[in-house]
Amino acid sequence: MLLIPKTIWLGASLAIDIMAGAIIMHLTQLGIDVKGDGGILFYTALVTFILSAVISFSEKRNISLINNN
Repeated sequence: MLLIPKTIWLGASLAIDIMAGAIIMHLTQLGIDVKGDGGILFYTALVTFILSAVISFSEKRNISLINNN
């Protein structure tokens, strides 16, 4: 969805939702370091969350549910 111009906002929103769930699970049940990975999964989830938020913010003018273009 991130590669199709009309659905970039939807792909970014889905990525934000999924990564928010992953981050919450790491902070509440799994812990930062899972099975000795050094926290790479947690940090990857954080980076993906932040980049998806940036994409979502930059593409807010293309959200078809808000803007009736």
